[in-house]
Amino acid sequence: MKEIVKQIVEDNGFKLYDIEISEENEHKYYRIYIQKDDGSSVNLDECAEVNRIISPIFDVEEPISDAYFLEVSSPGIERPLKTKEHFKNSIGEKVKITMNDGSKIIGKLQEVTEDKINVKNKIIPFSNIKKARTYFEWK
Repeated sequence: MKEIVKQIVEDNGFKLYDIEISEENEHKYYRIYIQKDDGSSVNLDECAEVNRIISPIFDVEEPISDAYFLEVSSPGIERPLKTKEHFKNSIGEKVKITMNDGSKIIGKLQEVTEDKINVKNKIIPFSNIKKARTYFEWK
């Protein structure tokens, strides 16, 4: 199903950032995060258009077996970093890394290699990262 979603998103001039299936308050959500090809944010009308195109396809080929709500949105200013591509596209941005041991590092993402990243001149293997996201300092 991910390939079908990816193709639809790309056919409409956007890039698939991520797909997330979650449960909140006893409701399931199938969330599709999109952005523009240059990595910039999409607006509400663009999300609604992609949702309008995908929704009838999901009526025929349901992505999950249970009842769910379909949402199409931008990954946001503080977006999760789950893949190497996400990290590579975020070089130069401030990130917040939660390590497997629970410690946190906040700093500018300087470099991404095959198996590690460099934040604040600290080399961090991907295997030591529990969670990561871009970080925006609200002033």
